Amino acid sequence: MENFLTSAEFQEATDTIFSSCKDLLGEKAKQYSRDDDRFYNFNRSAEMLRCSPQKALLGMWIKHLCFIFDVIEQGLPFSEKFTESIQDSINYHILLWAYLRHMKGVEGEK
Repeated sequence: MENFLTSAEFQEATDTIFSSCKDLLGEKAKQYSRDDDRFYNFNRSAEMLRCSPQKALLGMWIKHLCFIFDVIEQGLPFSEKFTESIQDSINYHILLWAYLRHMKGVEGEK
C-alpha cells in the first residue's frame, strides 16, 4: 500500500468516521445518560471520585488513548477494536468540548 492519500480518499475516510462517531454517540447516550442528562455518567463519576466532571471524563478517555498508543508502539494489527477506540477518542473530544461549552454558557461567559 502506498504512503499516499488523495483528497478524495481522505474526504471519504472522514465522512465515514464522523458518521460512525455520531451514530456511536447516540448509542452510548442510551446507555450512559439519565433523565436526558448527556453528562450524567461524568457527573456521577466525579461525585464518586471526588473530582471534576472534566477529570472524570479524561479518566475514561485515557483508557482509549493507552490502547491506541499500544497498537502504534507495539505494531499491533489494525482491528475493529482499534477503530472503536479511535471513534471513542474522537467522541471524548466532542463530549469535552460540549461540556465546556455548556458550562461557559451556564456561567454567562459566552
